[in-house]
Amino acid sequence: MANNRINVKELPKSLQAFIKTHPKVWEAHQMLGVACKDSGPLNDKTLELIKIGISGARENMTSFKTHVRLALRAGVSKDEIEHTILQLLPATGINTMMMELLWAREVIADEKGRG
Repeated sequence: MANNRINVKELPKSLQAFIKTHPKVWEAHQMLGVACKDSGPLNDKTLELIKIGISGARENMTSFKTHVRLALRAGVSKDEIEHTILQLLPATGINTMMMELLWAREVIADEKGRG
């Protein structure tokens, strides 16, 4: 998958409304993410797996699904994503980990449908 960016239309309606109302804040948020990404040697695949772990531990569905989508677009496999999610089990418990596994599978199915 060549496109490793998220289209604003792929984001939840509430976030789209925020972006429309506060475009400068959104742009600054995006620029901070790029600056953090570009500040070291980690590749996109590794960074997206880390972000899946962070957003999963925080139970942040929007961020989690976004980074699953970006991970797929960066070439991360379904098995690598699910292995990353499994690492959340000791920290978040089985119910949360299973919820996140379902979220990831929703995104994976959606991305396959786009392919």
